Amino acid sequence: MRAAVTHNWTWRAATQPATPAAAVGWGDTALALHARLLALSAEHQSRLHMTAGPEVLVVLGVEGDLPWISGVAYAAPSPLAPALWLPTAYEPTMAHDLLAQALAHRYGAGSYLLWHAPALAMPLQRQVPVSPSQLAHFAAQRQGQRV
Repeated sequence: MRAAVTHNWTWRAATQPATPAAAVGWGDTALALHARLLALSAEHQSRLHMTAGPEVLVVLGVEGDLPWISGVAYAAPSPLAPALWLPTAYEPTMAHDLLAQALAHRYGAGSYLLWHAPALAMPLQRQVPVSPSQLAHFAAQRQGQRV
């Protein structure tokens, strides 16, 4: 049996902020991001994808299509490990490829959003096209969590 190897790492300001490929909203910002998506035209919505977790909404697309609202943060795939998505303003002090391998080992193959605060490792494989039905589903899930 192999012993587990652990590494301590932290976050630091990104040395070269990446071009945003995802908008990330937490808590009330996630709700405001949802409202902004509802206001977009169907054609604009069709160019975006989304995924969500408890308290977070992630909208993926090209930079010019991403919605902007106050409080939203942005993410992008690491140029050193494209399956690892990171905040555009922060980067881990550990090698990106090692973090991507660790996430794949622990959770399975795929792309993952690794977030700094609050700490989160979120799979991006479950993203769906932004559409009125998916936005309604997101709203219904949020209502269920508040009951």
